[in-house]
Order: sequence, then C-alpha cells, then structure tokens
Amino acid sequence: MAMNVSIPSDFQQFILREIATGAVGSKEELVTKALQLYSEMRDRHSALKEDVQRSLAEAERGEFAELDMEATIARGARRLTSDDNRD
Repeated sequence: MAMNVSIPSDFQQFILREIATGAVGSKEELVTKALQLYSEMRDRHSALKEDVQRSLAEAERGEFAELDMEATIARGARRLTSDDNRD
C-alpha cells in the first residue's frame, strides 16, 4: 500500500543529504528505517514503563533489598580489573 505524506523542508534536506552520501538508497528506504527505529523505540519504552510500574508495585509491597553501594562499587572494580575484561 502506498501512502503519501508531507515532510517539512528541513527533513527533506536531511533526506537528500543522506541519499547523496550513500547512507540510504532512496527516500523510501530512509523513511522505512526511521519507522522501524521508531517502532523499536516505542516497544522498548513500553517494556521499560512496565518494568518501572512492576518495580514500584514491588517496592510498595516492601519487596526490595537495601542497596549496599560499597559492595556494588567493589564488585564493579573487581570486574573492571579482572583478566576476563582485558583485551
């Protein structure tokens, strides 16, 4: 199904530059990629929102553990200096 849309001139210029640099092959390709990214972003946002709501509900029920920042920092420092993380 074809759909015609109006695109503001600043975005039109952006599209033409992207095509000229070879980043995309056509305006349709760029719009399709943009819509795919938007869809992924929307899905991630929805999932994050659900996670936050679930976490808030757990916290309200008292289902949480105190955060030990010193232990967390020490764990992170050990991970950063371990042989597994060296190139």
